[in-house]
Amino acid sequence: MPKLTSKKTVKVGNANPDWTGGWSNTFRYKNLSLNVLIDTKQGGKIVSFTDAVLSGYGSTARTLAGREGGIVFPGCWIVERRIRKKLMRKLCGPL
Repeated sequence: MPKLTSKKTVKVGNANPDWTGGWSNTFRYKNLSLNVLIDTKQGGKIVSFTDAVLSGYGSTARTLAGREGGIVFPGCWIVERRIRKKLMRKLCGPL
């Protein structure tokens, strides 16, 4: 599936499995038979458009962090405090 970026389209996944396999067997006893089938597909990568839209709206569990009060990254609070202090000086005079 393509991924849109500012410069070019980037491949983000291939839905085809890396390998497939299976095992089948029939067990018979007198007039009774039992068929067993085990089938597997491993590998491949898909992208859920629904998940992308829900994440964009902030509706998924992974978007819980910062939903209420926002997120402050390390080091940012210092800048925010300086700006707030500068604004207070402008409004109220020297502290």
